[in-house]
Amino acid sequence: MKPILLSALLLLLALNGFAQQMQNDYFLGKNLICPPADAKDEEMLKLGIDCFQFEKYHPTATKIFTDLIKKDSTFCDAWFFAGYSLRIQGMVKEASVFYYMADSLSNNKSEVFKQNLATTLFMAGATKVARKKFTEMVQYFPQNPEGYYGIALTSLDIKDFENGLDCINKAIGKYTYNNQGAFYMKALLLTLTGQYSDGLHFLEKCKSQFKKDDNYNTAMAVCLYRTGGEKNDEKILKAADKAKAKVKQKDKVLPELLALLPN
Repeated sequence: MKPILLSALLLLLALNGFAQQMQNDYFLGKNLICPPADAKDEEMLKLGIDCFQFEKYHPTATKIFTDLIKKDSTFCDAWFFAGYSLRIQGMVKEASVFYYMADSLSNNKSEVFKQNLATTLFMAGATKVARKKFTEMVQYFPQNPEGYYGIALTSLDIKDFENGLDCINKAIGKYTYNNQGAFYMKALLLTLTGQYSDGLHFLEKCKSQFKKDDNYNTAMAVCLYRTGGEKNDEKILKAADKAKAKVKQKDKVLPELLALLPN
């Protein structure tokens, strides 16, 4: 599976996590993981962070952080913010290199580092490495639902759907709000593991947000065909036909999900 196949889920994962982080004191230049010996370096770091407020200054921010790295290669916070500045400029592969260094230098002390690294690796198409980092999130920061969410997301590519289902259940139990992306993920994994009635239930829970997505409509059609067939219910089968007709780009649908759809 290419990451683009589940862009909506990925977008929710990234935006949920990044939005939470922007409210974190760390993004104000506080509570640094690797405080520099020179106080002026910390001031420069905060100046770079201030540059995030204006898009035209994002390249300037990158230069500030990379200059700090050249001065002190152990300054993990500079590595992180260099990665962040590259990611918001759309350079995800380059960003993941800097995030990786930040995470390595931090010795697993920062869930912000770990989450940004894992999510950006997935965005860059490095699913197996992203899975490793999401697993480390679960290991070192078990209270954070995004690690479990990430494992579930990567399960759609790695194909360990049962593991993904277990993890998305744990994530849902840890979220303090109704996460539509998590409900959608669970609906897909329920469908892929043959639990069609439960799949329908969770598809309904996230309908308002995902009803136009091709994976959503494919899963809906599959679940309706299977439950309608078991009940020999023409009304349900007609609803399945309507859901199937809404699928516009089959090449963007998970192959395993598409294979469950009747011809």
